[in-house]
Amino acid sequence: EVSEVVHRYTQWTPVLLVLIESMPENLKLDQLSIRKSEYKKTIPNPKNPEVPLSFQVPRRRLVIHFHGDIQDNPQNLLNEFRDNMLLNDIISDIIPGSTVVNEKNNTINYEFECIFADEESGN
Repeated sequence: EVSEVVHRYTQWTPVLLVLIESMPENLKLDQLSIRKSEYKKTIPNPKNPEVPLSFQVPRRRLVIHFHGDIQDNPQNLLNEFRDNMLLNDIISDIIPGSTVVNEKNNTINYEFECIFADEESGN
């Protein structure tokens, strides 16, 4: 029973350690949130092709808000951060993305979202 549901949970401590170790010193962490949702996945039923199997698949997202001074070239720092995270085996299954939220007073604010690949599908 436990093995059937354990994939729905994430041990976040190692992920957060990688996050802290990967973050360049010139980027300042403002906010960190974890979002979990589920979506329905349908696959062919090997026992009865007429009746497909449906199940819920967890989708886990880590959303990070941080900022950097324009003079520190924060886009390069952001790329360095993303690359450092992707090189780590603990979180190498993430799909990274980033968005410039706004630019004001020589500061750029970023939202960086990490979507973790689903265990069942690799997506």
